[in-house]
Amino acid sequence: MALSKEERCRELARLVGISLMDAEVTEVADRFESLMREAEERLFQVAHAYEQVTPWHTRRAPSAQG
Repeated sequence: MALSKEERCRELARLVGISLMDAEVTEVADRFESLMREAEERLFQVAHAYEQVTPWHTRRAPSAQG
């Protein structure tokens, strides 16, 4: 069963010991979702930059070389 973003927010808050009022949950969930999107975008930027300055992306496994 998939949780709604509000349910995920409540569960994460509970896990780390943060109390949320019912009126705050939607706003906190929206902000958390936005932060996670930004973090994901930044992670992909860092990964791409790393790939561009290293030869790892051009290497192939020995069995794939043929």
